[in-house]
Formats: sequence, C-alpha cells, structure tokens
Amino acid sequence: MEPRFIKKIFDDYLKSNSKNALLINGEWGSGKTYFYKQELEPIIKKAKFKPYYVSLNGLSTVAALEQALLVSLFVKTDNKEIRKTIKVGEKVLNTISSIFVNRSAESLLSDTVVNFVPFENKILCFDDLERCDIPLRQLLGYLNNLAEHRGAKILILSDETKIDSTDNNYSDIKEKLIGRVLNFEQDLSGILISLLTAYENNKEYKSFLLKYNGYILSQFHTTKLRNLRTIFFCLDIIEKLFRALEELEDEIVLKEVLEFVLLIAIDFKEGRLVSSDYQDYKGLNALSHVIFDLKEEDSEVDASKIYARSFCRRFSLSERYHFTFYTSLYRYILSGYLDKDEFNKELQDRKKLNATIEQQEFNELITYNFRRLSEERFTELLNRVKRSAENGVFSIYEYAQFADFYFFFSDHGLTSLTYKDINAVVDRGLNIAKQRKEINKDHFGNMIHFKKENSETELVKSKVVDLHNEILAKGQDSINQQVNKSLIEGDTESLRALFEEYRHSPLLVSNIKVEELFSSLLLAENKCLALFCNLLHERYCSVSNIKKFLVEDRIFLIDLEDRIKNTIIVQKPAGVKIFNLHQLGKLLTEAISKLS
Repeated sequence: MEPRFIKKIFDDYLKSNSKNALLINGEWGSGKTYFYKQELEPIIKKAKFKPYYVSLNGLSTVAALEQALLVSLFVKTDNKEIRKTIKVGEKVLNTISSIFVNRSAESLLSDTVVNFVPFENKILCFDDLERCDIPLRQLLGYLNNLAEHRGAKILILSDETKIDSTDNNYSDIKEKLIGRVLNFEQDLSGILISLLTAYENNKEYKSFLLKYNGYILSQFHTTKLRNLRTIFFCLDIIEKLFRALEELEDEIVLKEVLEFVLLIAIDFKEGRLVSSDYQDYKGLNALSHVIFDLKEEDSEVDASKIYARSFCRRFSLSERYHFTFYTSLYRYILSGYLDKDEFNKELQDRKKLNATIEQQEFNELITYNFRRLSEERFTELLNRVKRSAENGVFSIYEYAQFADFYFFFSDHGLTSLTYKDINAVVDRGLNIAKQRKEINKDHFGNMIHFKKENSETELVKSKVVDLHNEILAKGQDSINQQVNKSLIEGDTESLRALFEEYRHSPLLVSNIKVEELFSSLLLAENKCLALFCNLLHERYCSVSNIKKFLVEDRIFLIDLEDRIKNTIIVQKPAGVKIFNLHQLGKLLTEAISKLS
C-alpha cells in the first residue's frame, strides 16, 4: 500500500471511536519507523494527540514493557545518557524493593503508576513486534486491554514474515486486537527526497543527490532495493566520493561508480559479503563482457566462480559486456577505509578509456545491447569501429573483445567481413597499439579469466597475451631480488603488489631463482609464508584455464615442491613454520596438477 493511503487511513483512525489497533506490516529495514516519525507523528500532533514510541525489541516480560512505556510517557528524550541513567536507577530500585517488600521495582511501578495513567488522546506506537520475547498471547492481550479498556490509540509496527504464522495465539488475538493490517510499500521517489534532510549540513552533497536523483532512483528500482538502512549506507558511502566524481567531469564514469557502490553495498548489507572479504574479490575483478555461461550448472563450475555467477544473475549482468571493478571502493565498502590516492588513480585511468569519440563508439557497439541500435546506427558504428581498430586506436586488450564480436557479427550475417578480414584488422591494429607500450593488469586479467567458445577468439587472446608479456619484460628490475627482499624483510605489501602486477604473467616465475626463493622462504616470518601460500593459490587455483597461460611455471613449481618436502622430512622445523611449509607443499601439488 502506498504511504499516502496509509496516512489517510491513519488520520481517519485517529478521528474514529475505534477500540482496535492498526498494524503497519513491512520488511525489516523498509523504513516503517522512519515513516512513523517523519510522516505519521505530524498527523498525530495535528489531531491534538500526543505520540509515544516504545520499541519491543528484547523485552521479555509485560512488567518490562510497562517500564519501557513509563519511560516513554514521562521521559521525553532520545538522549542515550539519560536513558542509561534510568537503567542504573532501575537496578538500584530493584535491589531496594526486593529487600524491603520482596517485589521488583517493575511490578511496583506498574501497580502504582501505569494503572492510573490516562491514555485518552494518546497514540502509543509499539515497534519491532517480531523481535519481542514476550509470549504473543500475553503481549497482544496487554495491548488489547490498553485499547479496549484504557482508551489508548495503538499503532503496531511489525515484519509479519518473521512471526510464526502457525501460532494460533497470534492469529486469534490479532483478530480481536487489530482492526486493519496496512502493508507498507515505500515510495522511493518520496523517501529519497525526504532522506536529503539528513545532509542539510552538506549543501554541496545535497545538490549532487538532487542532480542525480533520477539515476539513483532508477538503480534502486532495477536492484529492487527497499531497505532504508542499506539506502542510508549507500548515501553515506557516496558522500565521501562525490567531490572526486564531480571534478572528474565524466558522467559515464560517475554513473558507473554509483552503480558499483550500490551493487557491492547491497551484497555487503545482506550478508553475502563480509568485512573479512575486503582482500578477496570473489572473482568480481575478472568480470568482463559475458564472462559466464549461465546455462552451465553451478556444480560444474570452480568454487571460486560461484559467487561471481550468482552476482551476475542477481543483478542481471549476463548481457553486460563490461563491468568495471574498483578495487579501492570494494575495500572501502567492506572495511570502511578509503585509499583516496588509489581511488583517484582508478578514476583517471577509467576516464582515459572514455576520453575519445572512438572509445565511446567502441563501447556503444561492442556490447550485447547492440540489438537495440537502429539499422543506420549499427551500420555506421560497424564501419567506424573497424576503421579505428585498423588504426591501432584501442588498447591491446580490447582487440580480443573486438575480434569476438566481429566474429559473432560475421557468423550471423551482420557484416560481410570474413574471419580472414577480421584477423587482418586485428593484426594491423595490434602492430600499431603495441608501440604505445601500455599495459593494464586488470584488463589483462579480465581478458584471460574465462575461455571463449570461439576458438578464433582464443587465438587472438594468445596474441595479446604474448604482446602483454613482451611489453612487461622490457622495463623490469630484478623480480628475483624484489621477491626475496620482500620475504626476508617481512614486506607483505610489496610482495602482494608484485604478485598482483604479474598476476597472469609467466615473467614472475621465469625471473625467480628457485634456490634463492627456497632459502628466503625458510628465513621468512610466518606472516610472509602464509601470505605467499595465499598468493600462490590466487595465481594458480582461482582461474579455470590457467594452464593456457602459465604452463611454463610447472617445472619451477616441481623443483620448489621437492625442496619443501625434503625440508619438512629432514630438518623438521617446529610449530607454525612446519605447518605453513606443509600447507605450501600441498598447494604446490595442487598447482602442478592444474598445469599438467
């Protein structure tokens, strides 16, 4: 039911002689409490009633409920310190009462005060019915007495999906007490405008939200977001980002960031992501175009891909050719810490990709949404993007995307270009693009993470991989020196950064001397040894077709595995070290199997 209808029914209820209660039913976090305080309380005051609010959350006895009601009636404050003082006073009073009259302060108060309180012209709002520990028959019976015999107007806020529908006590008493159940459906357009009052002290941010109000609302509707707490969480996250987004002056990237924040925040607040996942990207950093065959059963897919697949399904990303992963934002949403330098760098890198008309045309055509283009626009883009590709305009990684789509167009009669023609365009473009010596580890990871059905696309990807490694090899310091120094000095950040930089490149292992690495591992602190195990797992065991790219690592890993196992048998180091070495040996065995 729309909020405007609930307001009208509630207003009529206040003017009536009804001795029943009203119940507003809605999911937890849907904004029922906010709606009551912002929209219904003004109606109460206008009707010359006095509003009193009581949360039933955690109350386990009727006496405790009466005490909470007394606090609401006589202590009109939301000040936590005052309420804390009341709690302390309650404990002292309980002690004195039990000594002298063998009765609790709760029962004394209810006998001496509550029974004499006039409830006419009072509206009592009882929130969190589903989280109350008082037996339902007792609770609803007590509320019924207030309504029927004490003259109180009663409003109950509840999520009935959390109440046992088979409980006859609830059904029977509810029928006697509740006059109407009003199912609450939040008006998102109205609530977003209303929420802006929370940002009165930040006029610039309020203006930003008003400017992008339509887009934000469309995302709420697309994701079916109704939880007010999650909406507030998202808005608080965006508040810390909006200035950088405005300074970027790129609306495409801005909207991309807003969407990313929303999707990750929803999964975080709903428990599918937890704070400890802030360094585990769950495969989301490797989502590119249509990266999952969603017809394939989850049981047939690597465990590392299950979350990413469900993410695609949940947010209807299966027809998206591109999904930009923002490492800094993922960590910020999950951990609370924002690396502003990293975020700004990610924004600038992303803006560069959208900077030219040619890139914008590429993004418009190379997407499964090409189906929505007019005949004229599709033909125009088909020719213009081909010309740009021939001239080496795009990054080397985008030639795999270009080839995959143009092969598809060729197969379905959407272009007269043959596979031979398309490969010729790719070769000419790559020869020009490689001269810029631009590499991007995230785009590289996205490209190789999942195997494409078209074997010709896989051949193009192999060309790009070779170019990536060729460019990477030319500007290298001693990788061997960096790895060993990081292990010995306990520099976990440098070690992690090095593995990230060479995530899917054979250059990492081909430049490490196995005997020096082995010695460094024996000298390393346990925290570095444990991290080394995690990094190896990410490198070899989280990608299904890793053999295609890192098969040359196999001989190195076999050598290291032999040294590790011999050390465990012969030297037998004690404690956590031997445990970590044993885990490393098992991990090396798994990695070797993946590459065999």
